[in-house]
Parts: sequence; structure tokens; C-alpha cells
Amino acid sequence: MIQLNAVCARKQRKLNIQLVENYKSNTRDILSQLPTYAQLEVIEMLLDEGVRLPSAASLRAVRAYEKRGDYEKASHLAEKAGIIDRAIENRVREHKYWQAAVIAEKAGMIDRAIELYIKAGVYAVAADLMEKKGLTDKAKELRKYGISIYETEKSYIAAAHLAKELGLVDKAKELTQKSKEKEKKEIETRTEAAEKWLASQY
Repeated sequence: MIQLNAVCARKQRKLNIQLVENYKSNTRDILSQLPTYAQLEVIEMLLDEGVRLPSAASLRAVRAYEKRGDYEKASHLAEKAGIIDRAIENRVREHKYWQAAVIAEKAGMIDRAIELYIKAGVYAVAADLMEKKGLTDKAKELRKYGISIYETEKSYIAAAHLAKELGLVDKAKELTQKSKEKEKKEIETRTEAAEKWLASQY
């Protein structure tokens, strides 16, 4: 039974590839003649090939993946189809703010990208975009905010990077030192635990 399913899947795949080539050659409109499961794969293949499809067909595929809960695939197809708001929305549904921000930035939606980068904790990129918009003071305040958040999270290297961007040399050195001390402590803790485990085994 498993072998039969695999054979059927391979045959369907070959058929779908041929259908894609037919569609690209404009020989006939094949999408409406396919069963739903085959439509999704063919639409996905066409979008990956850079073929512009009717918006209704692309949206149908996006909605199908959303219904399945596969928001990553839905976002990928929406972006390929130029349905940018939907692409961003599906990344946000999974709290993938960084990926959503990248999509927004590529689409020229800078304000939305800034908001999403901040939610993702990628303060340096958000601040850079603010500066490009001429929001220098806001960018400075964001970097200061980022330092406080990273320091609270003990992400000292990221905090040091922001401090350097602000010209806070002493603060950057302090944070770099904290990072070294944190790493040293982690190594010592890990080594101590390993030694205890080894001692219990022999």
C-alpha cells in the first residue's frame, strides 16, 4: 500500500510539472480542471517559477494553507504572489516578527518594518531605518532602550554593539566585560557539572 502511494505521488508530481509547463506556455487554463490537492502544488510551483497568476487563484492557495495552520507556507506563497499584507500577517501569527519585518522592508513598508523589528528585538536595524527617515532623535532613544532590554536579558554583546553605535565607549567596554564574565561562569558551571557526573560513573 505504501509503495502504491509512493508511485501515485511520483506520477502526480510528473503530471504537475507538465501542467506547469503547459500553463507557462499559455496553451490552456488548467487550474480550474484540477482537483484541489493538485491545484495547490501547481499554484505553488508556478509562483516559485515567477509566473503571475490571477489573484483569486493565489489567494485560494494562501487560504488553504492558512486553514491547515501552515502559516509559514501561506506567508511564502502570499509574498510570491505579491499579497504582502497577508505574507506579513502570517509571519506575525507565529510571532516571527523578524521575518515579517524583512518582508515589509523589501516591500518598502518602512514604518511597518520598524515596528516589527522592534517587536523582534532587532533594535539596531530599526534604528538604522529610523535614521534613513530622518528620525535621528527617535533612533537614539531606541538604541538606549535596546541597551536596557539587552542588559536585562544578559545579552551583553548585543547591548555593547548598540552602545558603540551611540559612541558610549566606556559603556561598551563594561558590557563586553560582563559578557566575558558571563561566559566564564557558564564554562565553570558546565565543567563542574560534568566532573560531578563523571565522578558518579567511575
